[in-house]
Order: sequence, then C-alpha cells, then structure tokens
Amino acid sequence: MNGDNMGILIRNARFIVSPLENYGISILENKNIFIEDNKIECIGDKCGDKKDMVIDASKHIVIPGLINAHTHAAMIFLRGSLPDAEFWEWIPRITDIEGKLINKELVFHASRLACLEMLVNGIVGFIDMYYYPLETLKACQEYGLFIATGPIYKKEKRQQIEKFYREARKYRNHIPIVNIHSLYSQPEEELLEAHAFSLEKNIRLQIHVSETRKEVFMLKKKTGFWPVEYMYKKKLLDKNTILVHANWLTSTELEYVAEKRSYIVTCPHTSMRLAEAGFTPVYEALEKGIILGIGTDGSSGDRYNILDEMKELALFYRHNYWDTRLSIKYVYSHLVLNNYKIVGVKGGIIKPRYPAHITLLRIDPIKHTPLKKDNVLARLILSSEFYVDYTIIDGIIRYNSSLFEEYIDKVKNSLQYIERVADKIDYEKGVAK
Repeated sequence: MNGDNMGILIRNARFIVSPLENYGISILENKNIFIEDNKIECIGDKCGDKKDMVIDASKHIVIPGLINAHTHAAMIFLRGSLPDAEFWEWIPRITDIEGKLINKELVFHASRLACLEMLVNGIVGFIDMYYYPLETLKACQEYGLFIATGPIYKKEKRQQIEKFYREARKYRNHIPIVNIHSLYSQPEEELLEAHAFSLEKNIRLQIHVSETRKEVFMLKKKTGFWPVEYMYKKKLLDKNTILVHANWLTSTELEYVAEKRSYIVTCPHTSMRLAEAGFTPVYEALEKGIILGIGTDGSSGDRYNILDEMKELALFYRHNYWDTRLSIKYVYSHLVLNNYKIVGVKGGIIKPRYPAHITLLRIDPIKHTPLKKDNVLARLILSSEFYVDYTIIDGIIRYNSSLFEEYIDKVKNSLQYIERVADKIDYEKGVAK
C-alpha cells in the first residue's frame, strides 16, 4: 500500500472506461492517469512528471472504483446456506441461525473478510445493514473503504442508537445512515420515528420493500395500501429514502418514488436465487429520472461482485421483458454513477479533479481476445471474468494483487474464526448444530 499523498502514475492504460456526468460513456486508449493529493490530476499522453510510483497499465482496463449499494457484509459466514430454498423458507431458518450464533466477535471477523473480498473485487465502498454495525466499522478500517451503516432502528433502543452515531464519528470514511428492516417486521410507530430520526440527522434511511409478492399482499390486506404507496401516504418517502429490492412495484408507486426523489437499489442475484419472481422495473425507473443502483445483498448474493450483478441485471431484464432496451452502455453508466450518488460520495467518473477511486482490471489474453474499443464494454459486463490487480481509494492503493498472500496472512485469525463457526452450521438444511 502506498502512503497518503503519494504521486501515482498509471501509465499507458490499455483502456479507460468511465461514465460521464450525463450518463454517457468515455473510452480512452493508451493514456496515462496521474494521481496526486488523492485526486486525478491529469489524463493524457504526457502526465506525471512528478511521481513516486508507476503502475504499468498496458494490460489493464481502468474503471472507476465500484460501490456496492446494498449488503449485509457479515453474512459472509452464511454463504451457501439453503441453496434451493425460496425466500419464505430461507429467511426464518437464516434468522434462527443468526439468533443462535451472532455476537460481536463473529460480526467483526466476518466483516473483515467481507471488506477484503470487496476490495479484491474492485469495490471501494458499500451500504450495509446488519447486527453490531460498529464492529463492521472497526473490522474494515485497515482497508479504507467507504461504509454507510447504522443500527436497525428500534424505539426502545434510541439511546443506544444515539451512542452508536457518537462513537462512529471517529471512524474514517463512515457515512451514517439509519436502517429499517422492512414494513412487515416493524410497527408503524417505529417506522415513523426512524424516518423522523433520518430527517433530524439528514442521513439516508434504508429499508427492504416489496421484495416478494407475499409481503406485498400481506401489507395490502393489513393497511389497504401497496408497500410503497403506504410509505407515500405515511410521508416516509423523501430524498434520503433508499428502497431496496422493490421487485413488486405498481406504475403508480414508481411515480411516487420519482415525485419524492427517493432511491431504489436492486439485487438481481438474490431475486433469482430466492425465486422472488418479481423484478425491479429498472429501465422504467431510470427513464423517470429515479436514481437506481445495484447491490449484492448478503449471503443470498453468494459473492460481493458488482460487475457480476450488472451482468445478471442486464440479462434478467432482457429475459423478463423480451427486449434489449437495457443496453450494456446504459447499465454500466447509470449503475456505476448512481451507486456513488446513493451512498453520497463524489466519484464514479475518471476525469481530472475527481477523487481517485480507481480499479485496474487485468486483461487475460486467452479469455479476453479480441478486445477492441468497440467491444471492450460488452466484454467487461457480459464476461465478468476480469481479475482486479489494483484497487485505489482516495489516491491510496488499498489492494495490490502482487501482495495477495500478505493480505491473506493478515486475516488468518478471521479465516480460522469463521471456519470454526461454519462447523456449527448444517448449510444444506439451514440449521445451527
């Protein structure tokens, strides 16, 4: 890892593939990128007369560092559980395992591994919802990722929640948010209080909503409203609200989201894995100007890889809608940039004066030939088989693949801890032994 404020020259990048502010795409060939004082200073043929480190990028695709807009990072210890279960069979069993095994130490070690995996996959920040969020912050400090997290709001725990936000201030790159698990699992009074709390603090409010058909009709029967309609009527939608999954939305609800300038985050892998059937109306949402992003979810996401999720989203949408309106350029430009907007961090674009959040993907001559300017984006998204050699956050190299064994050695105790926890779980049956 390089130190703060070190000049870095990324020399002769084979391709630089970046969104533009207007959601266009810029693809540059064989250009240099010079980074200094945590920012991109220059892109061109002659950049970086003053430099401390040189990275030969002649065999790399350079892209913006990626944001994971929805995770339950510490659920890494549950991956592979109930691979053939549908949502309403899966969730009570997972919740039961968590109730028996979750503690601060487990969340710390699992979060540590999750953060390293995200870094290895070119992810520079994530939005999280899980138990013991302070442990996730502690675990990930050594990696420098941006972490938007906070407790799941409970009325009786207001003092503990306030304490979390006070303590979390000392952690670098923490973005405070308030979490609500779902409309069906928390009482209305709690929902209203959590929303008031987000307004008071001017922070994001993240909630799972309309993930499954069953929950949609449960709420309709209970309240007379569809879930997002209910949130609109109760004034729970605004510019800080993040609606996660949103697989079962009516066209009217989509209008409500657009009107209130709320965000949507979709997790396509989970939707398919748990047979949730519905699918976020991605193209329709984006065309209405809704800031829509993408996340990996928790253990049901099976891996923390945003390029994989983009691929699955594009193909899933095309399969469901019988058309290709959701083009590869459209997916890449919108989702890379929107994830930054949702987390509230400047970035997602490689250009001078922007923060240096950058990922370098290795070009494999066997897997990636032919690779040209007019097919590089299709290869990037549709193949999703690029290995990350460098992940740079704020101009600091946070991951360097040549030092991979050193990273593994540093987390050896966390790997051993998770292996011991895994011995207590029957993954196929989804039970704690």
